[in-house]
Amino acid sequence: MPAMSLWAMRGRVREVKANCTKEQADGFINRSIQNAVDRHAWADLLKTGMVVIPQNYSAGTINITTGSNQIVGVGTAWPVNDEINTVISQPINESPGYVEIFPASMAKIAPGKFLLLDQENPSQAEIVVVTSVGPASFWAYCLNQHATPASIQKSSLANMQLQGPDYVYTVQAILSPTLLQVDLPTGNTSQTGLDYQIVKAYVQVSPTARRLKYAWDAIAGQPVGVQKTVGWLNNVDPQRTSSQQPQEMVQTFPAAGGIMQWECWPYQESPYGLQVIYDDGWPVLKYDTDLSPWFMNAEVFISDACAIALRTKVIARQGQQDPYYDPTAAQWWSTQHEELISRAIESDEGRYLKALTNYMQSWQGGAVYNYYRNHIGAWPSDFGV
Repeated sequence: MPAMSLWAMRGRVREVKANCTKEQADGFINRSIQNAVDRHAWADLLKTGMVVIPQNYSAGTINITTGSNQIVGVGTAWPVNDEINTVISQPINESPGYVEIFPASMAKIAPGKFLLLDQENPSQAEIVVVTSVGPASFWAYCLNQHATPASIQKSSLANMQLQGPDYVYTVQAILSPTLLQVDLPTGNTSQTGLDYQIVKAYVQVSPTARRLKYAWDAIAGQPVGVQKTVGWLNNVDPQRTSSQQPQEMVQTFPAAGGIMQWECWPYQESPYGLQVIYDDGWPVLKYDTDLSPWFMNAEVFISDACAIALRTKVIARQGQQDPYYDPTAAQWWSTQHEELISRAIESDEGRYLKALTNYMQSWQGGAVYNYYRNHIGAWPSDFGV
């Protein structure tokens, strides 16, 4: 069934609720999409992916100062802008707040990444988090204004984790080859000459991933657990000192930008890759050409958005009435929505487990599927189906 653009769906909603603003209509449509995605395990949102863990960095030593979120390196030579090195093409004049930023190049700019803006201008320099991306721009919360051509930089070490003797922090930016900034002030006593390593301890699968169903270590030829909790991990290895092949991917606190992430334990010091099966979500529609989920009839979302719109009063000033507010019509649209989404769920029943099995069979010549065929008792707990 064809997907529908945000522009077309917005028009349909505003035909029903004439005084509904563009922003309100977009919000109602996105709310409806997220509600529908959360309501059922859709086979077409079951996806496979690869988690790539890069080489760790441990050259030199570090000095830390109590209460500071900046760490000094000695003999470190940390890369400053080896992953992203571009400039803004339009000035940023609206701040503080979320702003749309237009870089000269969008290469490698993705949701959840920390970016260092305007490093050459110390009074305006800041670290921002990418919240969403478009074809030629991205959104981030800026505290300062920035003139063109202010730099946009990112080190390959940013978004990785700095592990010291008894702490783990996320690196936000490399400010110089011997200075980096982490996400929290250090709580340890001031020390110098400390050994450290920067590793990829927390991994993301997709900007819209909701849950992991399965993980497979192709190097070791064995599954990696995805059901354990951070509480379990804190009891087993509170200081994260274990050193072996990956055993667990534990869901932890959201990453920058609200992206779900998992702690890969034990931490890997050499390049590594894990195959995963996961339930994905659907990105927020922002641009007129953004499309609804193609595997559902767009009328599912339009009917729900119309019902929400008709139940929402739009009043410009006190004492006014909303002539388009109509709870009775809203109920009719809600009934239409329920019929449509129930029909979509019914047609999708059984496809999820079939898709899951097909993915498993495709991995390693059927190795994953054969493992579970011979260990049937593990299937329900590991897959949640």
